[in-house]
Amino acid sequence: MVLIPKPKILDNSIMLYIYTKETYSFLDEYINNKPTLINVWSINCEPCLKEIPVLKELAKQNGDIQFIFINIDSKNEFKKVKAKIEEYEIENKSLLDFSQVFVSSILPNAKVPATLIINNKKEIIKLLIGFRDENLKEINQELQKLNR
Repeated sequence: MVLIPKPKILDNSIMLYIYTKETYSFLDEYINNKPTLINVWSINCEPCLKEIPVLKELAKQNGDIQFIFINIDSKNEFKKVKAKIEEYEIENKSLLDFSQVFVSSILPNAKVPATLIINNKKEIIKLLIGFRDENLKEINQELQKLNR
């Protein structure tokens, strides 16, 4: 787990590729001032691929919180990424960070999977690295707080 000493606001200038629209957009516009869970993943990361179905289940249980999956593989891997997005049925929740602008601004030196929990003020209130039971418990606790 990585603790953030004070809330960090998401960078409004980050542009990511929106999978369903096949165009780029600012991450800020995609979040819409809603509590959000962002999961950063890669097709070459087994823990990432195990975590996606678990997070999808949490999304069903937390309907007021938006879930976004950001893939960090390069454009050269697009066909493989597309196949995984479709396999996991996360098309409407997927953004692509081909040049890793988002990941380098938020997670320098960090590994995937990474999960960020963001409040409705776009402050990052929790950042967790890895796929472990204790992380899932902590994610669930934070989501419950946001649902109150």
